[in-house]
Amino acid sequence: MFYNKSFGFQPIAAFIGLLFLFSNGTFAQENPTPVLEGTEVAPMVSKHNVKRATLLSAFLPGAGQIYNRRWWKVPIIYGGLGATIYLARTNQLEYLRYSNAFDQRQNSITDEFAGRLNESQLIANMRTFQSNRDLALVFLAVVYGLNIIDANVDAHLFEFDISDDLSFRLEPKTWYNAGQPSSGFSLTFSF
Repeated sequence: MFYNKSFGFQPIAAFIGLLFLFSNGTFAQENPTPVLEGTEVAPMVSKHNVKRATLLSAFLPGAGQIYNRRWWKVPIIYGGLGATIYLARTNQLEYLRYSNAFDQRQNSITDEFAGRLNESQLIANMRTFQSNRDLALVFLAVVYGLNIIDANVDAHLFEFDISDDLSFRLEPKTWYNAGQPSSGFSLTFSF
């Protein structure tokens, strides 16, 4: 009839295709090397590769998080992927169950819902499970995309300094000018 019984992954394939199509823009800037005249400081070279973390996570969900040494995120990713796949599969099976009953009823064959549901109720149930399946596939694409984005952002912040040394301090201070004390604040910047 007018219902599509196939369980396709066209939205996910389109999402992955668009991701690879626009992936060159996500790696626009690597770590620049500062150029200072008269200094012989070696340029900072990053040992952690952002592109590798992103591509690992795109090809195998969770692999980018393992590369970034964030092992605790992998069960969350696979839990989200597993839950959405389970919901998509369950809704697809229910959709096929009501669709087969509708087709049997159209061909004058007794179906499992005979006497309990009329044709409009069968169609309503089919549409409900079909939309739930499609929504689960959208959530699957979102979880997959968030996995890739998380690996990319985490790789960018891998070497970020999170020490207790703040960049500036504001402290009260007393100065003596010609024997007279004066109070104020001292602002110290650390580079």
